[in-house]
Amino acid sequence: MSKVPFRVLALCLLVGSPVMAADRTNDVKLACPTGTKQFGGRETMTDRGVFCVKNKTEGRLPIAHGPYVSYHPNGQKKVVGQHTDGGQSGLWTFFDANGVKTDEIEFSGGNYHGRRTHFFATGQKKSEESWAKGLQDGVAVAFAENGQKVAESQYRQGQLLSKQSFENGQPVSVK
Repeated sequence: MSKVPFRVLALCLLVGSPVMAADRTNDVKLACPTGTKQFGGRETMTDRGVFCVKNKTEGRLPIAHGPYVSYHPNGQKKVVGQHTDGGQSGLWTFFDANGVKTDEIEFSGGNYHGRRTHFFATGQKKSEESWAKGLQDGVAVAFAENGQKVAESQYRQGQLLSKQSFENGQPVSVK
């Protein structure tokens, strides 16, 4: 492995990314779990990104298992996440072409499962939702860019139960 400047390595460790380090050729190196190998690379990457695959396949298709990362054409990170046995799992973080975080989504078995948060370009929360097994379940809250709540909805197994709108932090209507 080529020598990597300490700052690059420290930054990779600091942000908790599955990317271990990038060498001078801009090739991405992932920390693939035992029994997997890296698939793809920054220079040949398509929309599929760079990820780890199991050494066995299902019907000639590789099974994604381990860290995942993809980049915008300008080189900025686009998505960082994890696969388990072919499905998205754990926390996935999405970024715009300027490197600003746009979304954080928790997955299990390839489905939304947990918290889904969307952000304004300022970094302020735009919305926050709860999901279970691919269906909205629990409270969903929408915010104005100034941080004030503008709506709150309650879901159970994908069905909207109630919705409350807010203006200047005060409730204005109930459905």
